[in-house]
Amino acid sequence: MTSRTARVTRDGAESYVDIYTGETIYRNARSYPLDGGLTITAESYEKYLGMRADGTEYGYHVEYPQLSGLEDEGVQATINDALRSFFVSGPAGAKDRSLEATFGFSVEGQVLVVWASGVSGLDDAATAWCESIGLDLTTGARYTAYESLFNSSAPSVLAGLLPEGPPYYESPRMDAGGVTFFCSYPAEKGAEPYTESVRLTYEELAQAIDFDSACYRALSGFQGVVFEDVPFGHWAFAATAEVAHRGWMQGSDGKFRPGSLLTGAEAVATAARALSLPAGVMPQLPAGAWYAADAGAAWEAGLLEGFEEPWLHLREPLGRAGAMQLLANALLRRGAQLPGDSECAALLAAFSDGASVPEARRTAAALCVREGLVQGSGGALRPHDAFTRAEFAQVLMNFAGWAG
Repeated sequence: MTSRTARVTRDGAESYVDIYTGETIYRNARSYPLDGGLTITAESYEKYLGMRADGTEYGYHVEYPQLSGLEDEGVQATINDALRSFFVSGPAGAKDRSLEATFGFSVEGQVLVVWASGVSGLDDAATAWCESIGLDLTTGARYTAYESLFNSSAPSVLAGLLPEGPPYYESPRMDAGGVTFFCSYPAEKGAEPYTESVRLTYEELAQAIDFDSACYRALSGFQGVVFEDVPFGHWAFAATAEVAHRGWMQGSDGKFRPGSLLTGAEAVATAARALSLPAGVMPQLPAGAWYAADAGAAWEAGLLEGFEEPWLHLREPLGRAGAMQLLANALLRRGAQLPGDSECAALLAAFSDGASVPEARRTAAALCVREGLVQGSGGALRPHDAFTRAEFAQVLMNFAGWAG
């Protein structure tokens, strides 16, 4: 050290500061390893603003994160520029106020979420700074809850979920499962400023979230297809989104039609797609039908064993008993074993209408129940009713889970 250099330790990090200018000459920066070979390193920014009445200086003393280790150096540079700008700019409308701040961070999905933890202003004018941003580790995109995650209904939805103000719960911090809102209380009578928080899950915020946004997908890892008639709160949201993502079922004009009855053509086509069967040809089926190639694949793979003249009824709703025959054939193709007579009887006896399953479909129905593809509802199998499209989407996901 020289006569104009001081060694300063702050939050466990050592730095050397020019005592005349306040400039940091050298800092033994702290670093934090992340998964995937990434590292967060603490950097510092200081700015002199003026002198207080007691002769002490005030200004900016900010610690901010910088990222290293990303394979895409362009994305890394974009993220680091955004991080430095966020912390160097400080709270909105407070550029001439003193600022003492450090940071916190977490990786949520493919988003680096970073938040400020500091105090802006002096004495009784001091306020807490706890704002945050998210940076997409894949694209470098900058996300904030109000601009990137919430939909147009958010203001009214949040008004009904958050405690009434003032002070108000703002400064939303995103994570993979929800959003935390912070309420900042200013310094008063010598007490330090502080914050209180409320966390709401995405289930609670369902009416306020744009589930089709790049932000939500990056945070949660969600890759499904969102349909306007199957909102997040719908019991089949996850299943319909996933079967559409996998290409097993489709919608039209942004709608899935979850309550529509499943036709034989839809059931056969989706089963063929779920098994990744090559296109085939079914006798007596018009080649121009939208389902021709998939139905032909199912025919050639033996998925229509047990059906008499299946091409005659493909455009009609398919009863659950018939759908369970199709599913049982798919299970057998993947190595499942049929239940014996006694096991079959026991499995179907668990349902109030188990005895009404047609004799030719009893073994298939029992196999679907045993392997968890079909659970029934209200204690009944309803073998003569048709599945809705939403119900069959869930059955397909049950099959996917069984098949691994």
